[in-house]
This record gives sequence, structure tokens and C-alpha cells, in this order.
Amino acid sequence: MFVKIVLSCAFFQAVARANYCNHDGCSGVPMGCCDDDALQYCNANSGQCSGPCAGQWCDGSFSYCTWSTCDGVIRSTEWCNAGQANCEGSCGGMWCTNGGSVSTGPTTPGTTPAPAPLPVPTTAPINPSSGSATTTRYWDCSGGACGCAYLPFGPGTDSQPSHCHSNAMFAAPAGNHHDATFYGTAAVSQELFGYNTQWLGPGCGTCYKLTGTSNIPGTPTTTTTIVLKAVNLCPPENPACSGDKVHFDIAAPGFDVTQFSFAHVCPSRESADDAGFSACEFWMLNSQDPTQNCDCSAFDSPVLEAGCNNFLSLNWDNPTVQYEPVECPFELKRLSCWEENGNQYPFGIPEFCESNVDDSPEAPVSAPVEAPVSAPTEAPVSVPVEAPVSAPTEAPVPAPTEAPVPTGTPTQAPVPSPTNAPIGGGGSFCCSSNYKDCNVGGWCGENQSRCEGSCKDMWILQQGHCSSDGIAKYGECTTNVNGCCAPGICKGNQYYRQCL
Repeated sequence: MFVKIVLSCAFFQAVARANYCNHDGCSGVPMGCCDDDALQYCNANSGQCSGPCAGQWCDGSFSYCTWSTCDGVIRSTEWCNAGQANCEGSCGGMWCTNGGSVSTGPTTPGTTPAPAPLPVPTTAPINPSSGSATTTRYWDCSGGACGCAYLPFGPGTDSQPSHCHSNAMFAAPAGNHHDATFYGTAAVSQELFGYNTQWLGPGCGTCYKLTGTSNIPGTPTTTTTIVLKAVNLCPPENPACSGDKVHFDIAAPGFDVTQFSFAHVCPSRESADDAGFSACEFWMLNSQDPTQNCDCSAFDSPVLEAGCNNFLSLNWDNPTVQYEPVECPFELKRLSCWEENGNQYPFGIPEFCESNVDDSPEAPVSAPVEAPVSAPTEAPVSVPVEAPVSAPTEAPVPAPTEAPVPTGTPTQAPVPSPTNAPIGGGGSFCCSSNYKDCNVGGWCGENQSRCEGSCKDMWILQQGHCSSDGIAKYGECTTNVNGCCAPGICKGNQYYRQCL
């Protein structure tokens, strides 16, 4: 069964009433199930709801999303209808109840939970240790629930973000210690993303190693390992991602089935690649010949074209895979998301948002192989785009004007402080991705050589490198052009400037 058929139902209309069909304990949200007319069909009467739709027929008011007036007519997709944040945020709709009342004021996309959040388990299993997981594929350009995106129309258009192109699957470096063929990203189920939120879940930024086997009839059977970073939420309204299911909706440009997509906004946000975004949507759907219905060359962007071809080469038609959480390789760490960009979208498209491929060396294979780890309370910090200035190996010492007297103690010449902290600074120094905070740990943060070498970060004093009111890398400096933490420089124009 293809993912987008279960991800979303077709647009539908429903007359205002006091009954609705629901799969979540009468949470106040009309729900469908699995085909084009499911929302309308399931909410028509109690028999259809409790019968074919396997839902619960509920009494009382319910909320819904529309783009007109609160007249009881639902004009949205199931994703937009799932909660006020979705409706008024990325969907640009109006949140209503069947009684006609309208919510007050807009909400920030993703920051307001759905009307009836999922109950929190006693222990929310953000990172199940390992096991089997289901997979699908998507690419809708919506920006995602972890903010790993940019603004194609520039500052002030936060409601129109688009996926970083580097979310697409790319070739992993030879000899990487995960033995992976590709690195990439995915939208993950609530079990992995975290409960009671649809924005910046604690699972954002966690990486997983997936091993799967091709399942296309008539093609060679091959087993491939990939590493994916969680950059989006596969919402629980999708049955494949509901409850405690472990699911990866793999980011694969060109493979989104636009008819059923929750938030396919590619034509409006990235029109130059419009033809590519639907180039493979019917692959293995209208025909079981894997050479049909997919043309990755339709992309104008070479990064998106490569991501399309890389996914296609797997011959994965939604297989079940084996997964385990792993430490993110630095190629995925440096993909900056919301928090790494100062809790905002970046100005322009950063280097490693546009493409995640360069000539940087892979971190040594001898680095310790990590055991599965629990997700942090915040998304792991991505490695930055630019390499800082290297620290001098020694501070220069001026020569004395006269030779010292043998019988006395010579007076030491003053020694200038080095620009950056030297290697081996003990607990006084740390690794920073934004020139201000000690926010890079793990392998990259162990010493200056790793921090400023393979990881392209900066080794700074834990205290004193930048003042408390200094502006971190990617922060706005429009009204304070001299406020960037060194070596950052305020760049931009009179309307918007950013520390880079």
C-alpha cells in the first residue's frame, strides 16, 4: 500500500452537525481512513463510521478547517483539519467549530497542538533501541516540522519555507563507519518524533541507520544500508505512523504523490523544478515495471536530480527495514535546522542547505562506534557551514633588546595572547557552531583538531569569547552591524542583515 493513500484523503465537504467520526477517543476532530472519499464517507453516518471506517461515532461539537467562512463546510485536507496550528499555519486556513465560532488570531505554525493531543505514555519512547520499521517516500517542499528549511522568497515570508535541497539522499563517503551507501533525511512517526507536539519534537535531528532489501520483482536482490536524519513528522493521522509504530517516510524528491499529499506546495515555492517534483509519483503504482513512470532528469537542480536517482537505485518499494539510532555523521550534523539557525529560518540558503556534498574529509573510521543513544531534549546541533580561522600554534615572543645578565633573573618579555584558544585548553574551551555558545559535543567537541578540522567549527573560550549580548552566527544584525561574535561579519542590506 502506497504511503500517500494513507497519508491524506481528498478534499471533501460536510454539513454542520453534532456528530462526527473519530479514531482518537472523540477528540473533536472529524477523521476519515484510507481513500479519496474517506472523510466524507466516514462522517456521513454512524453505520459507515463504525463499520467500514472502524471509527467511533461521537456526539458534540467538533473543529474543522476551511478557507471561506465558518459555514460548516470542510474544505481542507485531513492534515489541515487535524489541528489549529496546521490549519492557520502552513495551510493558511480558518479554524472553526461546527457551531460557527472562529479561533482568535493567527498562530505560529506548528507551535499549537491539535485540539486533543495524543496521551503521553508513562515513558515516551522517543528512541526505541532497534528493530524493524516500515518505510514510504515523500517530498512536498513544506519545510518540515524541525525547521530544516530556508525561505525561497526571502525574509518576512516565514509561512512559506521550503525543504533544504540537502534533505535529498546523497552518496555517503567511502569507508564511513556506518558502512552506509547513502545519507539522507526522513519524516518520522510520532513514536520517534515525540508525543504531544507537531513542531520541534525532541526526536528532531536524531539519526538512524536503516538496512533494507530491494523488493522489486524481476530485479536483483540487494541489501543496502543508509543513514537518515529525522527532519519532519509523519503525523499520527496517517495509520502507518499512528500509536507506537516506528515508520520512516524517506525524503525522495520526485516521488511525492501530489493527489494525496498533505502539503505539496512545490509548484508555488520552487517553480523552477516543478516538473521534477512529480516526475516519479506514479512509479510502481500505474505499472509494476520499475523502468516506467520515473524520469529524474526532469529536475533543474542537480542536487534534487541526484537525490531522485539515488533513491530510485535502491529499488525500495516501501520495504520493511531494520533500524537503530546512531550518532549522526558530520555531513548530516551540519544540515542546520531551526534551533541551529537561532530559532528562525536562515537568510538566504546556507551552503549545506543548498547541497550536502563537498570535498571535506570523512571523520576517521577509528572514531568509537557508538551504542544506540536516547534522543536529547533538543534537536542535536548541526555542524556549521564555514570553517573558522585556525588558531596560531604559539604566541610570538618579542626578542629582548639586550642579552640577559648571567647572574640575575632576566625580565620576561610580554607575550601577546593568541587569537584563538590553543589545543589542550582543558575545561576552559569548547567547540561552537555559532561563535558564541558551547553547542557542539560528541566526536566533534572532544578537541580543537576535530572541531576546527573535519567538523569545520570553532574552538572558543567557554567564558569571554563573546559578550552575553553578542549576536551568534546567523543571528539578525540589521540594527547592530558591529554586534556579531568574532569572526562573524554582519552582511545584508538596509532591510535585513545577518551575522555570517
